[in-house]
Amino acid sequence: MYLLLDECCGKALVRVADAAGHTAQRTVAIGVLGGQAPDHDIFDFAQRAGAVFVTVNRGDFIEPAAKGRAHPGVPLIPSLPHTELRPLFEKVLAVAGPLIADPPNLFVEIDAAGVVTRFRLP
Repeated sequence: MYLLLDECCGKALVRVADAAGHTAQRTVAIGVLGGQAPDHDIFDFAQRAGAVFVTVNRGDFIEPAAKGRAHPGVPLIPSLPHTELRPLFEKVLAVAGPLIADPPNLFVEIDAAGVVTRFRLP
């Protein structure tokens, strides 16, 4: 799975994704996006690239999806220090991969307690 990590996701998550067999990049490492890219530019890039977009900013990406914008999938993770986030990120990646391979527009969310929920928008 090609993962595009929001700039709010730490660099260490790229290594976690790579170790799980995925290809991952942070938005800040992509020339056409860079730092402080507008959410709609990130959403458009992810859609064009077929990237599954990982973010802690739940509302920023639910709104465009709810308005009918198609996307390859969005894992939502909590904003936590890396030591707490790493096992949650590993868990959501293990769950999200097979689910996101199905029809598009799936959100897979994990909370700080490790509870995974999923929902599709639109």
